[in-house]
Amino acid sequence: MPRVGLTIILLLSLLLTHMSFTPAHSAVAPTVEVSTDRSTYSIGDRVVIGVRVSEDASVTIRVFTPAGTVTYNLGTIGYGYWYTFTASGLTSVLGTCTVEAAASFPGWGGATYTASTIFYVQGPPFDFSLSLLPTSKTVEQGGTASFQILVTYSSPAYSGVTINVNVLGLGQGMGWRLGTSDDLYISTSKDTPPQSYTISVIGNARGITRQATAILTVVPRFDFSLTVNPSVQTVSIGGKTSYTVTVNLLSGSPATVSLNVSGLPSELKYVFSPQTGTPTFTSILTVDASGASNEGNYTLTISASSRGTSKVATATLSVMREDFTITCSVNRTSIRKGQKATLNFDVKPLGRFDETVTLTVSGIPDGATSMLTVPSGKPPFTSQLIVEAGPSVKVGEYMFSVRASGKGKTHSSTVALRIDKMASSLELSVGQSWLGILLEEFEVSGIMKPPVEGSEVDLTYHGPGERTVTRKASVDREGRFRDSYSSDAPGNWTVMASWPGNSDVEGSSSSKVTFQKTSILPAPLSNKLIIAAVAALAAISSVAFLARRRRRISKPSHVGPQLLVCPKCGAEVGVEDIFCSSCGEIVRKPEPAA
Repeated sequence: MPRVGLTIILLLSLLLTHMSFTPAHSAVAPTVEVSTDRSTYSIGDRVVIGVRVSEDASVTIRVFTPAGTVTYNLGTIGYGYWYTFTASGLTSVLGTCTVEAAASFPGWGGATYTASTIFYVQGPPFDFSLSLLPTSKTVEQGGTASFQILVTYSSPAYSGVTINVNVLGLGQGMGWRLGTSDDLYISTSKDTPPQSYTISVIGNARGITRQATAILTVVPRFDFSLTVNPSVQTVSIGGKTSYTVTVNLLSGSPATVSLNVSGLPSELKYVFSPQTGTPTFTSILTVDASGASNEGNYTLTISASSRGTSKVATATLSVMREDFTITCSVNRTSIRKGQKATLNFDVKPLGRFDETVTLTVSGIPDGATSMLTVPSGKPPFTSQLIVEAGPSVKVGEYMFSVRASGKGKTHSSTVALRIDKMASSLELSVGQSWLGILLEEFEVSGIMKPPVEGSEVDLTYHGPGERTVTRKASVDREGRFRDSYSSDAPGNWTVMASWPGNSDVEGSSSSKVTFQKTSILPAPLSNKLIIAAVAALAAISSVAFLARRRRRISKPSHVGPQLLVCPKCGAEVGVEDIFCSSCGEIVRKPEPAA
């Protein structure tokens, strides 16, 4: 028996040695609790989470949301109170969220116990709107315009939603691209038609489509032209000369243009006045040769630049020692036969030129004369050349020159001269003598200025019923012509004189003259009176002729024809002449017909 008891005691000792004992206060399993401050939240709200353990424990919080899982490691917290913290970013998406707390209890050998709770996120349905800033913009052809796309969501929680964008309303040669920060760039080309375009930005996300519009106005690109005048200039050593530089606006909105010049040696100085301007504008380029020591020819390259656009024009400059120039105020003139033209020729010195310059004229056509008011002088001076086209000069185109010579140097100025025909005019009148009344006949008379003896004037009569009669009348040496016209058609008549002209005188037409044809006597009586009147007129004419002849015979034989002088051109005219045969001027009023 003693051996059996000893064995039992040993077994009990071994069993007790390998057994662990639970403290008396942990007879009940530990617990963990989790909660939120509300059960329902709006999008973007913050969530307050609280956790409580029955014993000291290491706690981890995991929140399961539609957008993903968020984990918070709280570390060890004590028992007997609620541990709270505020979490953000949990309510970005609508739906149900689960909060799970896992507590590891060291007193229970690290055993982990969990607890959970749920909350709901609610808010407006997904939507968005688009807008473009600015709402209108202007760009030149070939330029790029930028807009900012503004997106507004129905809730801030949707801010991360991607929106697919497309752009409509572009014209020829236009394109678009998106930049950073929601910037939209619209590019144009030089071929894009200038006009206003309605740009539409179409956005699509989650099955919802929205759009925004803006006005893009494309205007012609800024362009300009550059000219320089004169293209050739001469300056003497020690002198100055200038060019006129013109910048003309061709298209687009004007911008500042800068001018520059190259090609001049360092001893020649220059200045633009002004050097910059907004087209259209003119600048004077002055070249100063006061520091020049040698003669030479230079090509000036004048450039104009603005906003990436450049234009170039060239001019030539000749630097020489003392000299002079001769120029005419015009390079072409015209006069009619019998008229005069006056042209100004300017002679100017270059440098210190101070010698006499002599002028001569060549190339004046036959039948024309020329005279220089100042045939020679020291520059600067102006001489007037008076050219007179006589009646014998031929109509046509001519070239004449004024040559200037002095100090071994010779220059000339050439002018084109056109000789035109002499102008003419026709005057017409209609009358009726007592005999014409009886004969029902009208006397049509007229004057041609200047007189062209032997030419024929067409007299065109228009009467009732579209009746037209054309008759011819010869012009005498004084320019007079006449016609007697009778018609059996009573009513209103008109007559007009016309002449086609010749190689020296231009044709002309008179104004229409109106007269009325009436019959005052019955036909039988009229015929008898006409016969009697003709007989009486014949007798009167015979007596008048004999009387005039006697007066002519009684004139002294030594009295010759008297001469007059034309007050306009000075030519001699006969005492019986009405018009000057050289220039057509009236020199004596015609005596009324007897």
